[in-house]
Amino acid sequence: MGGRLPAPELELEPELEEPVPDEPPELELEELELEELELDELELELLELLELEEAEVLNSTLSIGEIY
Repeated sequence: MGGRLPAPELELEPELEEPVPDEPPELELEELELEELELDELELELLELLELEEAEVLNSTLSIGEIY
């Protein structure tokens, strides 16, 4: 009677209680949307700066090519 050994009991981690937010979730969502919009604007600004930088490098390269 080679029965199986009982499975060891798993210790369940106590569930962490989430802190109750001071603000309703709707406000948090609005804040996140605003932050996302701000990040989108910053990303556009960075892309514009990169394009300007690339244009300046290209112009410099062309200028150097004209010198030689």
